[in-house]
Amino acid sequence: MINAAVPAEALPDTDAADLDYQIAVDFTSYLTTSKAAIGAMGAGSDLILIGSMAAVSQTGGNSIYVATKAGIEGFAHSLRQELGEKDIKVGLIEPGFTGADFQYPDYPSEKQRALIHEGRMLRAEDIAVAAHFMLTQPRRTAVSMMRVETRLEHP
Repeated sequence: MINAAVPAEALPDTDAADLDYQIAVDFTSYLTTSKAAIGAMGAGSDLILIGSMAAVSQTGGNSIYVATKAGIEGFAHSLRQELGEKDIKVGLIEPGFTGADFQYPDYPSEKQRALIHEGRMLRAEDIAVAAHFMLTQPRRTAVSMMRVETRLEHP
């Protein structure tokens, strides 16, 4: 499973050094890690990328993050085609609003717990359940993409 993310803001508000770092973590790391993983994989393997619903929602104010996660969506689709005949499955899980201390400084842990209880925020375990489902399907099937969203809109 490959997952990497740092907060990324709007392009006009980001200096060049931060832009390079954000792209390196939020996009390039997926390619380099996938390349290394594929080198060690054989038939019957699975590779799961954890993207983001930002690829779909595409809200303003975080254009760099949206661009990288939309890129991961395209990468997963193309890589799936490249590896299918080698019996290596490629799946993509795009989580919605998920609790994480590093990503939401405006949402302290007690507020996150309340939002999770209300059904307005996901927990990491929710994404793990999706990955488990993806990994336990018969080899003849491919659950190639899953979007895991909150039941209710977040604030």
